[in-house]
Amino acid sequence: MNRMILIAAMAASLKTAVAATPAPGPPPPSIGCQPRIVDQAAPVTDGPYRLVNAFCPSGLNSSYTISAPLISPDGRHFLVSGYDSLWIGEIGSKAVPRVIPSRMTFDGFGYSKVPPFAWTDDSKAILGVRQDTMRSSGFALSPLSPIEIPVGGKPRPLPLLKDVAGGLDGVLWVGGGGLALAEFGTKGGYYRPEHDDPTPTLAIVDGRKGKVLQTVPMPRSNNGKPATLVRAIDARLDRQRKIFALFVLDGGRWFEWQQGKPPRETPLQPGLTGDRKFALSPHLKTVLIAHDLSASGMICEHYGSAPRRPECEKRTPQSGAVADLWDIETGRRLWGITGTAYNFSKTYRPTISPDGRYALVSMPTGKGSYRETIALVSVADGHEIQRFNKPESYDFVLRFGRDSRSFSIDGSLAVLTYRLAEKRRSLPSSK
Repeated sequence: MNRMILIAAMAASLKTAVAATPAPGPPPPSIGCQPRIVDQAAPVTDGPYRLVNAFCPSGLNSSYTISAPLISPDGRHFLVSGYDSLWIGEIGSKAVPRVIPSRMTFDGFGYSKVPPFAWTDDSKAILGVRQDTMRSSGFALSPLSPIEIPVGGKPRPLPLLKDVAGGLDGVLWVGGGGLALAEFGTKGGYYRPEHDDPTPTLAIVDGRKGKVLQTVPMPRSNNGKPATLVRAIDARLDRQRKIFALFVLDGGRWFEWQQGKPPRETPLQPGLTGDRKFALSPHLKTVLIAHDLSASGMICEHYGSAPRRPECEKRTPQSGAVADLWDIETGRRLWGITGTAYNFSKTYRPTISPDGRYALVSMPTGKGSYRETIALVSVADGHEIQRFNKPESYDFVLRFGRDSRSFSIDGSLAVLTYRLAEKRRSLPSSK
């Protein structure tokens, strides 16, 4: 009962704090962006956040890019990962980013689509990997090799990471100090020549020092089937600067993993809704899970000026869960957001502000609309605070600033920054 009263009080306080709508101000600074991008970036609904900057990087309008920009901690530089290159540029500059060759077989750890690169804490370098591959097909010829790329320098090799289970086949950097999650001996079928991986292994490593700190066997999938790859994962450093990870296997088993302990299967059962997109809360006790909600219909190829067949234009709206917050320890659903998708929609990974108060969730295409949107919601109870258009980009990520008073929608075509216009009141103490 006390917990329910506290949540209600926090929600009421938050609603009061963000009720004021900022007065219209001058147009936000725009660098390299076409007017339509800035126009579409304006908030869809009134609320406490306003667009303060729009930056469109040069030289990234290419199908060869596979990730949204990864912004450095100091906000001065960005990194974009591609199929055979990296682009490193300066935020706010019209100069074409410099290109670093770095061909890879996979995007990252397991089946997750997070590229295996991360900025160091001091924003002076990038931690990553490279791999020898077949030029025509992309099949691996050797395991991953860790590297470090200074902002203005050439890549330099880091010590190799080795394990008896096999070669290094996946990396997810956690924090900017060199700690990472790794997988050994998991992707032998994607090598040429192929090889078996009899003991697929997960590990926690220090990638800068080349040290394997902990290894565990890859958990088995449902019904005792052979071990499989991680479908999706999120990880943070706890207060002791150790890794805490939450991951789901292909098949639906959820595990939490605290560095120094074995992985523990959680009671989470959010349902089978396609690819998983989720974000750990800063206190590591809850997880925000987004669901793939999309209208159904026929996808037809379209060539030339011939009109599409009538059945290609039909969409059947689908209603259901958009996102919900879960308690990791108990598997209890704390709150949920529902909606209806009236057209094809794609769900992106949500994010939670460092202070744990706000979250950003991608929303499906609404009735009468032609665009997907991003909702700013309260983590206390899931109520919506403000709505924004999904930007024009091949891919994008949602990111809060360190002070939780700003956030950005970082896309390959535009980096859009929003900032809180009104000073927030403090939430009540939990004591």
